[in-house]
Amino acid sequence: MVGMRELAEAQAYERRRKVRAFVAGDPAPPRGDGPSAWRSLLGGALLAIVLIVGVVMIPSALHP
Repeated sequence: MVGMRELAEAQAYERRRKVRAFVAGDPAPPRGDGPSAWRSLLGGALLAIVLIVGVVMIPSALHP
């Protein structure tokens, strides 16, 4: 059976471990900044071109 002293030591150890992990920060390296701004701009420009072409082509296909 576990005594009160062992429980107190386990809790103190757990507290020290958590404080040490919190102070040390995340040990995992960052994954990067995500998608670049150029990739987002290029995607937006391509979407705009597709939409403009669609707006121009649909009325001409409906009324030849």
